[in-house]
Amino acid sequence: MKLADTDMTTADTHLMEWIRNKSERLNALRPLDKDLVKRLHHEMRVLHTYNSNAIEGNTLTLSETKLVVNEGILSCP
Repeated sequence: MKLADTDMTTADTHLMEWIRNKSERLNALRPLDKDLVKRLHHEMRVLHTYNSNAIEGNTLTLSETKLVVNEGILSCP
């Protein structure tokens, strides 16, 4: 459903509010510890790799993707 004053849907408006709230929560924690930033960067790299591969049809699980990214290997049962 479109809102009368804008081209944003109700879902878009809710998403923008969710993003604003998350941003405010993150900003309240600043400055972030350097080690935390490194861990967050690594987790985002793993999630990006997992999601990008899933879009391309790769069937690795998130755990398997973490293993490949972290160790460069995949364990086989």
